[in-house]
Amino acid sequence: MEACSWRCISTSTQPNVSVCCCWHWHSDGSSYPACYCTCHCWYALCWDEELLSQPLSCATRLHLSFLDMLVAASTQGMAGKNWIKSMVLTASLFPFLCFSIGLVLNTIAIFYHSLAAIPFGTMVVIFVLWAFISFPLVLLGTVVGRNWSGAPNNPCRVKTIPRPIPEKKWYLTPSVISLMGGLLPFGSIFIEMYFVFTSFWNYKVYYVYGFMLLVFVILLIVTVCVTIVGTYFLLNAENYHWQWTSFFSAASTALYVYLYAIYYYHVKTKMSGFFQTSFYFGYTLMFCLGLGILCGAIGYLGSTLFVRRIYRNIKCD
Repeated sequence: MEACSWRCISTSTQPNVSVCCCWHWHSDGSSYPACYCTCHCWYALCWDEELLSQPLSCATRLHLSFLDMLVAASTQGMAGKNWIKSMVLTASLFPFLCFSIGLVLNTIAIFYHSLAAIPFGTMVVIFVLWAFISFPLVLLGTVVGRNWSGAPNNPCRVKTIPRPIPEKKWYLTPSVISLMGGLLPFGSIFIEMYFVFTSFWNYKVYYVYGFMLLVFVILLIVTVCVTIVGTYFLLNAENYHWQWTSFFSAASTALYVYLYAIYYYHVKTKMSGFFQTSFYFGYTLMFCLGLGILCGAIGYLGSTLFVRRIYRNIKCD
């Protein structure tokens, strides 16, 4: 049985102050933060016909399919009995979502006799690349990461009896923290989103790539900081379910980006008709899914480092 434990422990520098921490315990003797690996699918953000003609881009994504599972498995998120499920979800969830959306949009393009339709041969090539190159690399990264990480090295001892989570005010619930966590990261990229959407849908030339890199770095920093604050509030509220909350708190940035895309469609564009509307919201959904997974992975990894750091120097009584 899977259980969760709380243990009140005092620090060596402040003996009168006690804090509580929680780690999940599994029947096979391994303890780890109970969250599936979330640093997956970085490599599948841009599968399209144009990029397939660029060997460097394909090679980079295929290497990342190995590296993402190597990092995920080595952060002790692949311990226990769920590592096979995590591996399969890592290899297939996001690519299949994008493939499904692309298949629907491609069907619409074929119905309208549009040049935007992707040839059937190209779709077969993409599937073959995933099945015979990307998926085996994910499997290899999982095996190497599990063997590389070794035994779990938790900063405190673990109990098998879970502690009840007390009732707290509404603004300290995981759902509220998850929704509010994406506001500041979205605010850091709000202005840049306008220029990106204008470049995509209004056919304006975008050339300030250096500034985009700076905004991306700011997004990562703000995402990590906001997620750590949300995790700290949860731990103060004696809620040990911080793993998925940290992921969704950072991933909610994509929700606000999609809401902004709806506003941009109605106010800044002159698109009309089912064909243009479906392509706009379909490709925007693919972009937001990738952005949400990216931000969620960064937020979860930052929160993991934060939790392990604050309990590293704690002395158990």
